[in-house]
Formats: sequence, C-alpha cells, structure tokens
Amino acid sequence: MRRASFWDGRARGMVRNYNEGAKRSPAPFPSHYDQTLGEADNDAVKWDFSKWKPELVVICLGTNDYSTTPHPDDSMYVGDYHKFIARVLGNYPGAAIVCVSTGDATFEKNAKRVVTEETTTFNHPKVYYAAYPDDLGLTGCDWHPSIDDNKKVARVLIDTIMKKLDWDTTAPVVAAMPLAAKKSGASCLLSSSINGDLLRLIAAESIEPGTIISLMNLRGELLDKRATGLDRGCMFEISRRSPGIYCAGNSRLGWVRVAVKR
Repeated sequence: MRRASFWDGRARGMVRNYNEGAKRSPAPFPSHYDQTLGEADNDAVKWDFSKWKPELVVICLGTNDYSTTPHPDDSMYVGDYHKFIARVLGNYPGAAIVCVSTGDATFEKNAKRVVTEETTTFNHPKVYYAAYPDDLGLTGCDWHPSIDDNKKVARVLIDTIMKKLDWDTTAPVVAAMPLAAKKSGASCLLSSSINGDLLRLIAAESIEPGTIISLMNLRGELLDKRATGLDRGCMFEISRRSPGIYCAGNSRLGWVRVAVKR
C-alpha cells in the first residue's frame, strides 16, 4: 500500500487544502500524487508506478476541501476528481476504485456524483462509493477518528469490497475469530455445495449427527445455525443473503468460505 507523506503541516484536499484562503489551493493532493515523499522531495524522486500495480485503489479526498470555508465550487471538485481518477487508471489500468466520503453532506453528494458519472459517462464500471459510518466518536487527536472509529471504518470498507468486488476477504476474519479452526491434516472437516437458493454442508464421517454448524458474515456476526442430520448434513437458505463471501462451520470442524452471487 502506498500513502503519500507531507512535511509542511498542511492537510491536503482534492482541490483545496485545509483552512487555506481560496477555493482552489496551489498544491492540493493531486499535485503530489507522483512524488515518492510528497512535497519533501521537491519532485526529485518520482514514484515508479510500473513496479507494483494494485488491484484496488481507495480514494478519500474531500474532508479538507469542505471542513473550512471557502468551499470549492461543485464543478471544481467534481472535475478535478474525474481528472485524478483518469490519472490513477492511466497508471493502473483495470484497477477498481472506491471513492470514500467522511460525513460532510456536500462531500458525500459530490463523491456520489463522481461515481455515477464515472460508471455512466466515462464507462468505468469498477468505480464504487463507500461512506464512513455515522456513529464515529472522533476522539482522536484534533477530532480525528479513534482506534475504535478506525475499526468501524475498516468494517465498512471490508463490506464494500466484499459485496461490490466479490473479493474473498473471509480468510483474515476467520483467522481473527477466538475459536480456533480444527482440521484433519490440511483439510477442513466440512464440504459445501450450493444448489439454487440452498447452501448444503456435509461433515466428515467421524462427526456425529446433531453437530451445530454456524453461518457468519465477515464481521464474525452469527447469521444462522443448524444441526446436522443423520446424513451429517444441514441446509442454509441463502436467497435473501446479500452477494458476497460468508463462512460456515465451527471451531471443531473448521470453516469453509462460501461465495453468494446474483
């Protein structure tokens, strides 16, 4: 992951930096995008975009544009956002982009507009929108998110990536669960299959009937549970589940990852 660094104390925006006096700042974030060390290197060291190409780029630029006045005009912000996305896609063709807003109404409105225009007018279907949750405490330094806030933001981004990009983000979540996955050798003691709207799970022959199988989302929240029958199998209804990745199992059998698609 690459994140630009700045050493002059100014928080950057898409068009306007924090608390600067004009609607457009002379050096907002895009002007430093290709610098390895931001303004500190005075353009001496350019970032080599060819050495590492991400599959996903997350952009969250707008808090500093709108947190103090004067705000940039909508057309300025939206136009510069489109230009910045064009630069990103020029360096990383085919990458997905998630545009994130942090709560300001104007920021949210214009970020959504950018995503809509990218997917329609500019024919970039892999540009998505996400927003910070509404219940952040912002008790970090200078009203920034706290550790707990950052966890909530991470959950939003994980859900967005999981649902919209259909990425398998279950593995690290399962690994973080307090219940250790028990396996026989390298194999989970469960097998899974999807038939229409039903997810069928079958336990290994050594597992007795009546074993409880849990279905969880990426947050580790329990969605449903079933007991295995005499055939060591159980069924989950998935027709009303959102598209994405889920995990099923328990600490004794291990966990299988299940992709729900529409």
